[in-house]
Amino acid sequence: MGLGGGVQVGYLITPRLTAYAGLDLAKQGSDINGVDGNFGLTHLEAGAHLSFPVRGSKALPYVGAWVARRKLSTTLVNLLTGQEAPLSVWGLGGGVTGGMQYFLSPKLALDGGISVGIGKMGHMKANGNQGDIPNIQNTTTTRLQFGANWYLGR
Repeated sequence: MGLGGGVQVGYLITPRLTAYAGLDLAKQGSDINGVDGNFGLTHLEAGAHLSFPVRGSKALPYVGAWVARRKLSTTLVNLLTGQEAPLSVWGLGGGVTGGMQYFLSPKLALDGGISVGIGKMGHMKANGNQGDIPNIQNTTTTRLQFGANWYLGR
């Protein structure tokens, strides 16, 4: 678990369908021997939300789907020599999301939701050497998301 932040830019295709691109960054603690401190987790994603307007309500629930390049990075430390080496693993994933916007004004909404994704992080780069990870298992990512949306031209 860890805290992070992100940004999304969206385009209203119809009043109910929004396409978006986003970047999330999170810092996660580690208790693995030889891993210095924390992991950095990034999601570079593209997706779409389908919203379900409720007549007369300021609340706007939505569901969505996304595809992403996910990357986990850290620094390995040789416990004998103290020498440090960067390590990163990455791969493609996809997932679903659900949430709700609450409009404070026609142009500003608070947004909260949950996103669950799955995929393989089957590529690795360690100390400048790069390759595929054989027989890698799927990894899951669960993100609780809170933020605000600002609409131009609405």
